[in-house]
Amino acid sequence: MKHLYEYINEIMDIASVNHAEPQNAKDMFLANVRNAGLVLNICLGMAVWDYSTLPGNLWGQICLPFSALWALLAGFAVVLDDWLRYWMFGEDRPHYVLF
Repeated sequence: MKHLYEYINEIMDIASVNHAEPQNAKDMFLANVRNAGLVLNICLGMAVWDYSTLPGNLWGQICLPFSALWALLAGFAVVLDDWLRYWMFGEDRPHYVLF
């Protein structure tokens, strides 16, 4: 059985493939997903999720189809929340400008 410091060394070796520091929220999110996935799935062998068979996957931790689905779902949730606040709490009527 490995000690914790051995897992940490493995994670740091894998994570150091990309030496660039996160520059924005998207980069930070991807770094956190990558690191959580590396710890849970690769180092601890828990196999919580595995997207390696799907197209556009990154180390089997994230994939393009589910990322797009979550983006659409999040956009829908934001709009729904704004309208519910308008109807239920009398907040300002939502208005959106796409471009």
